[in-house]
Amino acid sequence: MKFAVQANTRLVDLRILYLAHDLSDAAIWRRVHMLNTGGAVVDLAGFSRASPVTKGPAKTMTCFGLTKNGGFIQRIAAVGRSFATMRKKIPGTPKPDLIIARNLEMLALSGRVRAQFGRSDIPIVYECLDIHHLMLRRDVIGWALRKLERALMRKTSLLITSSPGFVRNYFDRFDQCAPQTQIVENKMLQNAPPHLSRVSDGKLSIGWFGILRCQKSLHFLDQITRNTDGRIQVSLRGKPAYDVMPDFDQIVANNPFLHFGGPYRYPDDLADIYSQVDLAWLLDFYQQGENSDWLLPNRLYEGCAHGAVPLVRATTETARFLQKRKIGAIIDTNDADKIATQLEAINITVARRAVQSEPQSTWICSDKECAELVTKLSQLNIPQISLSKPKSALQDQT
Repeated sequence: MKFAVQANTRLVDLRILYLAHDLSDAAIWRRVHMLNTGGAVVDLAGFSRASPVTKGPAKTMTCFGLTKNGGFIQRIAAVGRSFATMRKKIPGTPKPDLIIARNLEMLALSGRVRAQFGRSDIPIVYECLDIHHLMLRRDVIGWALRKLERALMRKTSLLITSSPGFVRNYFDRFDQCAPQTQIVENKMLQNAPPHLSRVSDGKLSIGWFGILRCQKSLHFLDQITRNTDGRIQVSLRGKPAYDVMPDFDQIVANNPFLHFGGPYRYPDDLADIYSQVDLAWLLDFYQQGENSDWLLPNRLYEGCAHGAVPLVRATTETARFLQKRKIGAIIDTNDADKIATQLEAINITVARRAVQSEPQSTWICSDKECAELVTKLSQLNIPQISLSKPKSALQDQT
């Protein structure tokens, strides 16, 4: 049965098949929840990086197999293998009105999935919230991947991405084509409780939460806390990416000012973990100059919604976002001692008050926004035969 919601005076009645690269990713379930809130019924299908996978808020769920975190080539190979088994797995899923493909490998699979329903008129939406570093290579591998993506995007009706930085620095720059683009920020989907400011103990507390994947950040925080003799302390919560930071446990164990509390429940624990810190560490050097500079991360919205002061690198999309609103702290150096000096110069009371003065709608996605997204999706048409844009001075060249 389909749900209906009144949005923008138009009745939305939409069944969506969401093709996901990782059924175990909490971000996938947040998007499903957003679509459900907007009035759509969502069926979920795709790969998983963990087993077993819980069904969550999706109406139905189909798992094509397991893939590895960071194994881009392995993920593409898994998509190729799934072509042979698609006919056996898809028939249990109801026929959709729309297909959303999250990430390139799922976009590559979307045409075959659509064909299994015996319809060529089902619109396909491409959702891309990160730009993998392989897509930016200036060799034959990068060129081939961009060419593949460009060809697949010409068959889509809409591109969904989370930051204007991705559009400006990648999709426009390399002339990746889509008839329409929709920015859907990584806002939280529920209101945060009243802000609980940390009781000052004379020390400055930094929180680094989420997927911990930046080796340089870990080393900076290690140096900063040691060099300030504990005047600055760090709380780490979430899941360390050991493939990127193999020395994570050793560094934390040898530093009394780094405190790792393990994973946390989203969104249940957010109010508690953010109430224990003054500053939220948003500095990200993992793909500096590329994806890390262009995104607007989940922790931006989570931290600010709970009153923590965001720390970001200068010249990034996140820095531009905060500078426009005159909030947060912009770090303009890569020297640990200078970073520590800048941190200790922050007036936390004033900085926190500025963050808290920003409307919660900046950080929280309303039911109305959910309904507007579903309404837009319901209005999509089949793309035209040619959707190529005029070549720009930044067109793809290898």
